[in-house]
Amino acid sequence: MSSVLRARDKEALLRAPLATLQLIKLAATEETALAMRTADLFSFRRPGISVSAQLLGYQAKEGVWVVAVHFCALGSFSTPLTGIVYLNPQEPRVLELLYPLARQERLPLLLFSPQLKITIRQQAPWSVQQRQEARLLLAHLRHYAGEGVSLTSMQGAEFERARQEFERVYAGKSAPSLTLSSSQTLLSSFRGVVLE
Repeated sequence: MSSVLRARDKEALLRAPLATLQLIKLAATEETALAMRTADLFSFRRPGISVSAQLLGYQAKEGVWVVAVHFCALGSFSTPLTGIVYLNPQEPRVLELLYPLARQERLPLLLFSPQLKITIRQQAPWSVQQRQEARLLLAHLRHYAGEGVSLTSMQGAEFERARQEFERVYAGKSAPSLTLSSSQTLLSSFRGVVLE
């Protein structure tokens, strides 16, 4: 486990409640990965588990960006297991986590026992299209920062309002299949739409 996790990711996982999905950077490979501590670790060892993930970018009406990674696991569970990680691109570490998603060919999922002693690995495919979407999202975040809006100067409350707006706009939709409705268009500012 020590060769997989960096110290700050280990501390963050231990501080977070069980079943809290987090995005981390793997120590050895520098890949971005999803990680979670769970008391139901061995459900993920059963054969036939299928994992998928999707990166979404949303710019709220006020111009604040929200980045989300949605995860879904199918298999011998009674219902699909889903989770979402919201990332605030105002935080420098978030961009460090997003850059590998423009290059890597898989998104590892590491499931840990509550004390991080046992690890089970799964992985979601990360297609060429998903890598292109990550590059597009990064380009929009860089453009937004280039317009003189400092991604690091905004307050956390603004991000929280933007996250809540994202959830209201897309409530009831299944995040892995989120698509733009016919009334939405991809404008240069990308306000109020999900980038997929």
